[in-house]
Amino acid sequence: MLILRKLLVVRGARRALRYVLMLLAFAVVYALYTSFGGDSAGAAALRFSPLSALAAKNVPYVFYTALFEALAEHRPPAGPSHAADLADSECRLEGNYGLNDLDKLQQLSWHNLRHCYRVSDEQFAALRDSHAGFVRALDTTVLPRIDSLVDVGSRGIVTVGGARYSVLLLTMLAQLRNSGTTLPVEVFIPPSDEGDDEFCEKFAPSFNARCVRFSDILPPHLVSSLDVKSYQIKAMALVMSRFEHVLFLDADNFAMKDLDGVFDTEAYRDTGLVIWPDLWRRVTAPAWYDIANVSVDLDTRARYCYDDVSPVTRYQKQGADARAADSRVPFHDLRGTIMDPASESGQMLVDKRRHARTLLLALYYNIHGPAWYYRMFSQGTAGEGDKETFVSAAHALGLPYYQVRTPLAFDGFHHDTKAFQGLGLLQHDFQQDYALHARIQRQMQARHEEYARYDPGYNVEASFKEPFLKQNGPHRDVEVDVMFLHASFYKFDPWTLYDQDCFMTGKTHEHLRGYRNQRRYDFFDFELFNFRTLQRYLCNEDSAKNMRAFRYLDDKVSEEDWPRMCKYIDEHVRYLEQHPVEKEKH
Repeated sequence: MLILRKLLVVRGARRALRYVLMLLAFAVVYALYTSFGGDSAGAAALRFSPLSALAAKNVPYVFYTALFEALAEHRPPAGPSHAADLADSECRLEGNYGLNDLDKLQQLSWHNLRHCYRVSDEQFAALRDSHAGFVRALDTTVLPRIDSLVDVGSRGIVTVGGARYSVLLLTMLAQLRNSGTTLPVEVFIPPSDEGDDEFCEKFAPSFNARCVRFSDILPPHLVSSLDVKSYQIKAMALVMSRFEHVLFLDADNFAMKDLDGVFDTEAYRDTGLVIWPDLWRRVTAPAWYDIANVSVDLDTRARYCYDDVSPVTRYQKQGADARAADSRVPFHDLRGTIMDPASESGQMLVDKRRHARTLLLALYYNIHGPAWYYRMFSQGTAGEGDKETFVSAAHALGLPYYQVRTPLAFDGFHHDTKAFQGLGLLQHDFQQDYALHARIQRQMQARHEEYARYDPGYNVEASFKEPFLKQNGPHRDVEVDVMFLHASFYKFDPWTLYDQDCFMTGKTHEHLRGYRNQRRYDFFDFELFNFRTLQRYLCNEDSAKNMRAFRYLDDKVSEEDWPRMCKYIDEHVRYLEQHPVEKEKH
């Protein structure tokens, strides 16, 4: 009472009351958080000491406290010790499924997938209730506070830096500006990876980018105890960004054309969320649709993989039973499900105000992903992690999104002692794809009777992609441009490239060219550009221009190894300059 009396005298009744209420509020939040123990992998990310937030100044701690209170209050039950135990003896899943694995379609059916991720009645009820509770909390306690956290009308690119990612951003940011893109960039640095001051203070600003530390935005009590890792960081960065219109890019994802106009496109304006495809079929468990209260019509087929334009009668006989044990109808071809293929989240466009609920539900999926949702969405297939959380969140909330139909392509080479090295994923121009999709719809409608006839030999590659997506002559794989090159294998991390003898033959240990599909991006020498960038900033003849103050490189590269690494980079630059790719004769 003595403290309260002093506050009344010195600061006035209103201010005193506000401080008392704040103390009480944080005491309640503290009690709530400490009551949520359990062994869920998301629990560690939710522990904090809220009383220290009183020291925070100019930080939107009210919103983030409400958000993490909702994440904790509606946390699902502890996850299984071994996710594989959720599959019963009738499950038949065999790794990854390509878009044309026609002999395995039965394994993608509802009948099979429901055997591959089964939860108990008790677990199902808890998962369903916690999911519904969090969605309710978004509308009642979290969302009313979010508008003040977005700069209305702002546009920009969001990425994640720190540790190895800061090194990867040397080439990513250089190519971004080389493409003609001028959008500002926010580089989010998680608490565990702070410390690359030279990168943040010199390199990033020279490319119209700025580092954003979690401590710049989150209350101190959250920063000190928040334990987000790996895929969870991307979801946090998207929530914390001040941009209203966001293009997210992984640190190893490169702009292959000017991106300044992406937010002015019809595809973006119509939906506010654009998702790109992965290489594989989708295997999301039917259980998720029930947990998220998403209605699926198990008796009605809506499409064949990414062909949602052809009449269903073109590829399916009347009377096919999608629920039958011998059904060859993939579950994700049914009405109400998310369309194939799976998602690849190395790039994403999102309107934060329009899709605020999407991003917050995606954060929920990521915080509780290791315990439940990552496995539920991907069932142990390639790239399991955050990649399905964003499209799944939008789908669960009934919000619009556009999935790029044009399948991804590869750039790479056949190694002399190893298999094909798929170095980069080529993702396509979403607006060109959107316009092409609309044109195909018009073509199908104009010739409906022809395409409605049953074709027993229908194949999505030969019957849809080849005649409709490859219409621009023999020198182009598809009609739409390459917009992004996701260098997910052989990342442009100079130490790893040198240490693992990347871009070199196995038998003779000679340099070779890895990226050979340059016709897809107007014969721009992507590989040479990136090696020159590494040479310029890490191995410059003028030692004063070298950037060596990276925590990641300090840990990896010894004083003796640094000149060897630079020798490798110099030699590869020289090799590429002496062996350019010849342009095809038309």
